[in-house]
Amino acid sequence: ARRMVDGFDGSLARIRDVIERRAGLVSFACLHAAAHGFLPSLLGRFRARYPDVQVRVLDDTAARIVDHLGQGRAEFGIDMQRGDDPDPEFEFEPIASEPYVVACAPDHAVADMTAVSWAELAKLDYLAFGLDSGIGRQLAVPQQRLRWSYEVQHLGSMLALIQSGFGIGVVPYSAIHGHPSLTFRPIAD
Repeated sequence: ARRMVDGFDGSLARIRDVIERRAGLVSFACLHAAAHGFLPSLLGRFRARYPDVQVRVLDDTAARIVDHLGQGRAEFGIDMQRGDDPDPEFEFEPIASEPYVVACAPDHAVADMTAVSWAELAKLDYLAFGLDSGIGRQLAVPQQRLRWSYEVQHLGSMLALIQSGFGIGVVPYSAIHGHPSLTFRPIAD
């Protein structure tokens, strides 16, 4: 316990030191979905306030976020809340909540719908997230009812397949909102 507390205090001290000096390096681990979704906006605001701070982003799968923290490669991590037992070595603090939406190409039949139910998704060419992905773990139960055509682990792969016409997928709102060549519809249930 003392080692954990000392490690946590050391990480906070390093972050405080970087912020107070307004220079140095901050390393953090985050999901691909976060890096693709809200991270550019967040880092833009951070750069404006702390232009001399270097930021190392360890964008990775959910399965590796805790590894980066445990190995000391990152001061903090951005991960999705997990349904399984959390790692007792780390504290989880929710910072945001967002809905999942159905992503599709603008000419896909789903684009003409107001909202899409999981039952309707079962009739379509569905692209699934695997369980190595945080999104896949959160969607594990509803995805079990679907027959998927392709399974991916990374958000970028999902969006590329949707854009190329392989089907539709369920993604976090921040990942698709404002996407230049894809559209989305809410999930009805």
